Amino acid sequence: MARQWDYVIVGAGAAGCLLAERLTQDGRSSVLLLEAGGKGRSLVLGLPIGWTTVAYGKPFNWGFRTAPEQEVCGRRVRWPRGRVLGGSTAINGMIYVRGHPSDFDAWADAGAEGWDWRSVEPFFQRFENLSAQPKSGRLRIQQASPSLWGERFISACEAAGIPRNDNYLSGDTLGAGYYYQNVFRGWRQSGKVAFLAPAMDRQNLTVCSEYLVDRCVISDGHVTGVLVRDKQNRQSLIEGRHVILAAGAIGSPALLQRSGVGEAEHLQRCGIQPVIDRPAVGQNLQDHFGTLVATETTPEGTVWADVRPWRLPLQLGRYVTQRKGLLAMPSSDVCVFHESGLGTTGVPDIQIHFTPAAGMHDEVSGTSKMDPVPGVTAITYPMHPTSRGSVLITDADASTAPEIQANYLTTEHDRQVLLSGIRTLRRIYDAPPMQAHRRAEIRPGADAQTDEALLKKAGQQGTTGYHPVGTCRMGSDQDAVVNSDLKVRGLSGLSVIDASVMPKLTSGNTMAATYMIAEYGADKLLRERDDPAR
Repeated sequence: MARQWDYVIVGAGAAGCLLAERLTQDGRSSVLLLEAGGKGRSLVLGLPIGWTTVAYGKPFNWGFRTAPEQEVCGRRVRWPRGRVLGGSTAINGMIYVRGHPSDFDAWADAGAEGWDWRSVEPFFQRFENLSAQPKSGRLRIQQASPSLWGERFISACEAAGIPRNDNYLSGDTLGAGYYYQNVFRGWRQSGKVAFLAPAMDRQNLTVCSEYLVDRCVISDGHVTGVLVRDKQNRQSLIEGRHVILAAGAIGSPALLQRSGVGEAEHLQRCGIQPVIDRPAVGQNLQDHFGTLVATETTPEGTVWADVRPWRLPLQLGRYVTQRKGLLAMPSSDVCVFHESGLGTTGVPDIQIHFTPAAGMHDEVSGTSKMDPVPGVTAITYPMHPTSRGSVLITDADASTAPEIQANYLTTEHDRQVLLSGIRTLRRIYDAPPMQAHRRAEIRPGADAQTDEALLKKAGQQGTTGYHPVGTCRMGSDQDAVVNSDLKVRGLSGLSVIDASVMPKLTSGNTMAATYMIAEYGADKLLRERDDPAR
């Protein structure tokens, strides 16, 4: 790898995989894609039901944990992030949500010029494929099929005053319906499957797994390459005309900080010589925090019933012959987007994930366990949290995990919206279409009725939404880390193109918006390559 590359991409997650495909498409640019994890040759990564194992398992996971969180009972919340080709798209719950059009208009209003909904919508359409027939969009997406418990839950939402919505991708997200999922013919469509695999045979693309990037190399304000370590811990210099950080909301700010871009005093305490004093690097961290409302039910149609030993052969046969059933099941099939009454009228600010299973993740053992009774679960979370956290390195060693402080539920707004979500779910469960088939509430439990009791339960059992963003914020102000072209302010030859550039969280899961950022970012880079005067 002694040659100089046109583009060096750090991180093979959603953004990195799409960037590698787009930047090599016309054969004119040489691209090196670096990934700290392995190639990910495992059946469990492809089976949708496998997410229950890989999301918290060690082989494909960075295994991050937050610092003790004050408002969630002092817990160090586990933060799964993918460490494998495909990144977190290889281990996530496969839920596809663009967000609400107002999210992107808010980005533009905050200084991200050109990132309003009208401007970004075409970039979603470039990579999406909602058809069974091959076409230009590489990411295969399908909507979950109607199900017994899905219909019961959606009908209960209607009875509780939340309308049915059969296509939230239309732009109007309000209502209850079935999720779109990045699953096709019973197989997970990760970034590796959708974008990287079709490009792997191109002569101008080189993919190197198990390479950990120590830092960017900077000379006179220009980034000339990166220092990397292979799995034998041998360090080498890789030169690139343009370096792209696509390591996500944790990896990208940490890499900038190790390169000397961050708060000067903090970097000096970590033994790093500051290059640019940019305190905003690693700040503005946002994530969705959800809590569970689960109830015992009659067994028909639940996962509890499907995993009975005598039924597992039937599930295997159904998957082999139809690519359906338990093995093809992502994390959730039913969605609800509704208003808390505390946000902008007409714009949903709470998301619900519903699934016909009941259980808990044990943060001590790192395993998930089903409840011993049949049940269903819904997770609710505020989509527009006002709590802000940070990602800060503690030393110059790339193998040392940074300190993550999410600051969950540290604002009254977030606490009140979460309480509204819990109470809305209870109303849904109490509506006739669900009430006729349910029994006692499992979580948070009938004894939790006051605000204080519900928030305590949420602190004990709540979890990340797996959607960290914002730590390399895009904008036009002096504190922004990158400009609207995704270039790092104060340096040439360096871009950040991933979820870390989002000024604010989108309304729902963030994978789709991350792909869009990469699509838009690739377009900007190729236009600049073809017209250097731009």
